[in-house]
Amino acid sequence: MRVAAYHSHLGGWEYLQVRKPEIWREIVAAITSIDSPEEMSECFGLLGWQSEKSSGGSDFLKQGVAVEAYFDNEPRAAYDCLAKHLALYVRHSIDVGVGILPMKSIQQKLLSNAPYYEAECRRLMRERRGLPRAPLVIVGIKC
Repeated sequence: MRVAAYHSHLGGWEYLQVRKPEIWREIVAAITSIDSPEEMSECFGLLGWQSEKSSGGSDFLKQGVAVEAYFDNEPRAAYDCLAKHLALYVRHSIDVGVGILPMKSIQQKLLSNAPYYEAECRRLMRERRGLPRAPLVIVGIKC
């Protein structure tokens, strides 16, 4: 897999570049080291990211950065991802959230209702600085 595109919301990507460049490099390395989205959990675990899924938290958490990866058939998945990041940000548990979504070209191969990068970026741009009021990076991946 590879990072095909990313969208910075409220300075999320810029924050990672300036304050936590090693975390951004780890995220990109994790994505590029896998062949399918199903391998993502194992890869982040090997890099020392903590899983917070069991406590209703984010998929992965490390040094104030939360990562959510959505490749399932739940239409509200991307909304839930962004809501989790907002909740963690408001509680001062994270500084920035990262959402990993498939590009439209591979979303069609996964499941018909799976969220995809382009749609979530349009939604964020439509909301502008409205919701969510947390720094985010939305990452689009493809093969």
